[in-house]
Amino acid sequence: MVGSALYAAISGLKSQQVKLDVIANNVANLNTFGYKASRVAFSDLLSQTLRAASAPQAGRGGTNPMQVGVGVQLSAIDTLISQGSIQTTGALTDLAINGEGYFAVSDGIAIKYTRAGNFTLDAEGALITSNGYRVQGWTQLTDDGQSIDSSTTLSDIIVNFGEKLPGRATTVIDYVSNLDAASYTFGSAELQAPGSTGIAVAAGIAVPIATVTGAAIDSASFPIVNTTVANSELEINGQDINLDFSGFNWLTATPADVAAYVRDEINSQSTTVYARVGASDNLILQNLFGGEGNDIIITSWNPAYIADLGLTPGTYVAPVPDSTLAGTHTVSITDAVAATGTSTVPVSSGTIGPDYIEIMGTSGWVQIDYGLPAGTPPTNTSAQNAQVIADAINAENASDPSFFITATANANGTLTLTSDLAGEANEIIIRNEIAHLIPTETGFHEFGTAVGDTRVVDNGSDAHASNTFVSNDGSVSWTRDFSDSTIFGQASSLENLKPLILGDNPPLPLIPGVTLTAETINAGQATIVTYDAFEHQTNISVFDSIGNHHQMTVIFRHTGENEWDWEASLPDEPQYALTNDSGTINFSNSGLILSTNPSVPITFTPAGANTVQVFPIFDALGNPIDGITQFASPSSTAAESQDGFAMGTLQAFAFDPAGTLQGVYSNGLTKPLARLALAVFSNPAGLQRDGNNNWVSTSNSGLPRYSAPRTSGAGEILGGSLEQSNVDAATEFTELIIAQRGFQANSRIITAQDAILQEVVNLVR
Repeated sequence: MVGSALYAAISGLKSQQVKLDVIANNVANLNTFGYKASRVAFSDLLSQTLRAASAPQAGRGGTNPMQVGVGVQLSAIDTLISQGSIQTTGALTDLAINGEGYFAVSDGIAIKYTRAGNFTLDAEGALITSNGYRVQGWTQLTDDGQSIDSSTTLSDIIVNFGEKLPGRATTVIDYVSNLDAASYTFGSAELQAPGSTGIAVAAGIAVPIATVTGAAIDSASFPIVNTTVANSELEINGQDINLDFSGFNWLTATPADVAAYVRDEINSQSTTVYARVGASDNLILQNLFGGEGNDIIITSWNPAYIADLGLTPGTYVAPVPDSTLAGTHTVSITDAVAATGTSTVPVSSGTIGPDYIEIMGTSGWVQIDYGLPAGTPPTNTSAQNAQVIADAINAENASDPSFFITATANANGTLTLTSDLAGEANEIIIRNEIAHLIPTETGFHEFGTAVGDTRVVDNGSDAHASNTFVSNDGSVSWTRDFSDSTIFGQASSLENLKPLILGDNPPLPLIPGVTLTAETINAGQATIVTYDAFEHQTNISVFDSIGNHHQMTVIFRHTGENEWDWEASLPDEPQYALTNDSGTINFSNSGLILSTNPSVPITFTPAGANTVQVFPIFDALGNPIDGITQFASPSSTAAESQDGFAMGTLQAFAFDPAGTLQGVYSNGLTKPLARLALAVFSNPAGLQRDGNNNWVSTSNSGLPRYSAPRTSGAGEILGGSLEQSNVDAATEFTELIIAQRGFQANSRIITAQDAILQEVVNLVR
């Protein structure tokens, strides 16, 4: 009468207990790296058949079988092989697998497998698990040394810090990008150091200038034969130059004074020639424009007159346009400065005035009245009296538009006068109209330079721009200096000078043939380099057999419509002679290179090393669009890469997604050191747990297939990351409730069966 219910309930209790055990283990490993959750599957036991099934017959229907089950049994504990979430840790040795596969680790006897990538390095540099198993991979390089050969035998992955990477001599330099096709047209000027000048662009081909260098001016004989000359006896480029010396003071004139006067007269009248004074007080004439046809032609009706100027009549031919100037131009720009002066003695103390002085304004002499008010005690200091005079001058300045002088009273009682208009012409001129003497009480007699009954302050300067050129070989040098020369009462400024020297066709070109462009011109200095053809330069370090680096420069010169010459050099090491160091590159009309790469290498032999042999590659080894091209776009050709390097030592490492351990060396290079092996199984759920986050293969998991990450179905490696447990707490707690209820229900069956048995026993009472 016991029945099978009691035994079925007992089997249920046992099965639910196993499920509780599995859930408990899952929850316990909620934070275990790489842990894979398990689940329990149940099946029923063999049932007791009370009546077999019968088929329909003789008009009666069939009957189903009658069976009573005898309980439940555990059919499987499955491993859930699903991806765990990825946590970023930043640790170089932490690795996670995103996708299929297991890390292969060895205890020295057998290979085991794990998804937990919390690795570290041991004292020997071996990559190990937390329990000391060594991570396995491939460590042999391929023949080219650029990657790891994954067809070799697995071995321990070891990082040898301090390991040396031997240097390698350069054999190839790859050149890429573009040479400007338009540069053959617009030339060879390059702005190298703009400084603060505002100059932004320098373009063109600097051409030589027709120049006449005269002898020293004969100031002794010149005035004797020319003191009454009032008309031109000098013609330059067909233009009369009037040298009127009628107002010139020959009594005190020096040769330098005569030269400066003639220079100024030429520059104020000639539209084609610029004159300057040389070191020997001689005249130097330069055509404003360079190149063929811009000659200097000097003629005169009186050859002796020209001779006294140190010049010789004749035609001075300008060089042809293709004779360009290769060298350095130093452009200096200086802003205008206002005239200013300070008296050398203080204004008298006590009572001054009433009196007045006169200072020249743009409309003539301006009278400045000054003096102490009537009844003022004679106790004023020099500083107080200086302030009285300064106030009178500044009041006149405020009321008279033609007056442009500002006065400042100094603490020591002196006066400072400053022109409100910058420029050399705006000198400050002072006089006293009554006595033709500057009153001693004001100290004005100590201003500037005495000229008759006036005092002149003349320390202003005009805005000017100059260019000093020196050719590369030192054989040619010259200077050009252009000022914004203004008349009295008119300010000089860089803004006035700007249109004279900038633009496409400036009337006063600093560098003939070269266009200078600037939105705003500022004081400062700029350096401009010109070449005998348009040049583009690129530099790269090449290495010799012992790892020394040598700076190799290649200059590309635009010598024809579709033709460039190239030349290699070692500017910092001229003692090493290069061979096969030049050649020509030809381009098609479509801008692609036609020339082949040099068939012989550039060679040089550095001290203590083997001969360096370098092949420059211009055409990207047959793919011209990726090599040097020639399109109308700014030149940007660069030596992109070379295959040499100096010796380095291993300093750091990192794993890439393909599982390659890349070593980082002190010379900046990286080199593959090893590659992780991932074990891929046909049935990973068939693996057997071995503790310590490890698994071992079984007959049902199949043998491992070792693959490199990202190949043959293996996942990728995420460095600095770890795979978390794939246990879902919500799911586990839900299953826990279900298991608990199942256990409770089965226990109630036992309780009910026990009560029934008790009733049966009680029947005999």
